Amino acid sequence: MFAPNTPVTYVAGVFFFVAEVIMDSVTLVGIDLGKHSFHLHGQDRKGQAVFRRKLNRKQLVEFFAKFHPCTAVMEACAGAH
Repeated sequence: MFAPNTPVTYVAGVFFFVAEVIMDSVTLVGIDLGKHSFHLHGQDRKGQAVFRRKLNRKQLVEFFAKFHPCTAVMEACAGAH
C-alpha cells in the first residue's frame, strides 16, 4: 500500500502521508457526506488508497481550496439529502 521510504504518520487509526509527492498522485477523492463531518478517501490511478481523513465543514472547504484538480465523487445516505 505504501511506496518504499514514504514518510507516514499514524494517528488514531488513520494513516496520514506527509510526502507531498504522494498527494500529487491522487486522481480520485471519494467523499462520504454527513451532517457534521466528511470522510475523504483518496486513490491513485491504480485504485490504491493514498489517504483517508475525517474533516469538518470548514476543513473540507480549505482542503479542496488547496488540493490539485482531480475527480471527486460523493456518497450520501438518505438522511443527508
